[in-house]
This record gives sequence, C-alpha cells and structure tokens, in this order.
Amino acid sequence: MSGVYPYCVVRRGCRPSPGLTGLEGHPVGSCDIGPFSVWVTGAERAPTADLDRIEQHHQVVMAAVSLTTPVPVRFGAWTPSERVLSEHVLERQSEIETALRAVDGMVEFGVRVVSIEPAGTPDVPDPPAGGRAYMQELSRRQEARRRRKAEQATVLTRLRSHLGDLGHDERVRFLEAPGLVAVAHLVEREVETRYRRSMEAFAREAPEGHRVHLTGPWPPYSFAAS
Repeated sequence: MSGVYPYCVVRRGCRPSPGLTGLEGHPVGSCDIGPFSVWVTGAERAPTADLDRIEQHHQVVMAAVSLTTPVPVRFGAWTPSERVLSEHVLERQSEIETALRAVDGMVEFGVRVVSIEPAGTPDVPDPPAGGRAYMQELSRRQEARRRRKAEQATVLTRLRSHLGDLGHDERVRFLEAPGLVAVAHLVEREVETRYRRSMEAFAREAPEGHRVHLTGPWPPYSFAAS
C-alpha cells in the first residue's frame, strides 16, 4: 500500500474481524508496530472531512471497542507509508502505552444537560448609552450570568452525587444556552449497567425545565485520542 490511514491503536495481536471495511469501503487490516497493532486501510491521500467519512472512521473504532478498549486516532491522520506510520508510533510508544493502560477495560459515556426554559444571558441589544438605564442593564446581565453559573454548578453537583464511585474519570464542558453542562465519563465495562441506572435516576429527578441526554458507550475519545 502506498499510503496508510490509521483508525486506532490496540494491543499487539488484536486484529479486525474479516470483512470489516473503513473509508470508501476499503478493507481494514492491521500493522504490528512494537507492542501495538494499528488498524489501518490503504489510502492514496488524506481523506476529505465530511459526515460520511467521519462516520466510517468512527464505525471502525467502534468495531475495536467490541473486542477491546482502543486508543482512537483522530480523523484525518494519514501517513504516506507504513514506515512513516511505524516511526510515528514508536516515537510515541511511551505515551500510547500510558493511554492504553489508562483506558483498559473501560468505555466512554456522555451526559448532556439542557435547559428548556430561558436561562443565562439572553441575546439582547447592547446596553443603552449613559446614565441609570446603562447601569441597570449591566447589573441585570451580571445577575443573569451569576444565576447561570450557579445553575451549572448545582447540576454538576447533583450529577456527581448520583455518579458516586462509578466514574473512573470525567471531562466537563460548560455550554452556551440552552445547554448547561456536558460531561464525559470513563466507566469500567463491569459497572456499565449500574452506571446507566444511576444516570437514568439522575434524569428522572432532574428539576422541571431540565432535560438529560445520555449517550454511549463510545470509544474513549475524550480520554485517550491519539
């Protein structure tokens, strides 16, 4: 193959199932590099980013998740040859080994909390220039931001209370309205059912005006993407 497109890195010897296809329907194989196997397809050039190709990439990584916990490779990481790919991987061997150990036996879930009521700082014109009206508008905006931050903090505290010790790690993003928070959890496969039940309880007990969306299990994109 003249060029190589990688999808993920796994422990050496973990190979894709026969018939698995990736970008443009090309078969997925593996390259053994040091202690790792890299799932790849042959490609003449780096792919153009579009929804179809990103989904094809993702489906290969999901196939790896059915066998093990991979370190996903970011979309578009094409190399001109197996030799160059090998050099890149071996240069980062210690980093990749650490990432594989960190996510071994785990998957990622996402929890997103959205407000369906007006919240935060609304999209309004600039404050009127000068005088009392200007100061009142600034004060109103500051109070709206304060209330939004307090609401986000309360949501995150409730979420962590329901989570308990079921999450091995987390990544938190505070969202623009109407979103509130998005949290990625790294969860051991053995407690996946308990985790789902905990998040379902969190969703049921959400205050009026809040909606909770749970997604996963996913590859550990938020924790180990290479």
